[in-house]
Amino acid sequence: MREVIGAHAPGDEWTVQFRSPIFGVYCIGGPVHRSAVVNELRIGLALVTSGGLTPASRVLNIWPGRADLLQVDADDCDPAAVQHGDLVRARTASYGDELTVIGHAITQLRNDLVGVGHHTIRSPSGVARTLRSLSAVRGMSFNPPPALHAWSDADGLVSERPADS
Repeated sequence: MREVIGAHAPGDEWTVQFRSPIFGVYCIGGPVHRSAVVNELRIGLALVTSGGLTPASRVLNIWPGRADLLQVDADDCDPAAVQHGDLVRARTASYGDELTVIGHAITQLRNDLVGVGHHTIRSPSGVARTLRSLSAVRGMSFNPPPALHAWSDADGLVSERPADS
């Protein structure tokens, strides 16, 4: 991964696999940029590096280009019908970039948001403006992370919350 990171040129396209306590394992494919705020490489909303050539702790793998794993068998689906845990492929526009995100649809119970890999699919006000297309992935079944009260609550797994007394 350090070799790919070291060879980065502005606008290169990568596929990056992440592991998140909130979104589980997911992949993002698209252009990689240097964040002006933290001076690290990012793809979409996710940081890829931590300290120059070091992959961020949540990065599992990096492939140059848009990897074949983003070309999974999938059927178009209605964002309003997506449920927590559905394995989906979302095409989004984030900060002017076209991205492909594959992962489990995760529900934030507090605000009734549904997202995949830090990108919103829908909110109570409707389908996210950044969503370009959404597909349900066929032929794969994985265990998704549980629904959360808020995406920022890394320790707030619904199944681990004590009962109110």
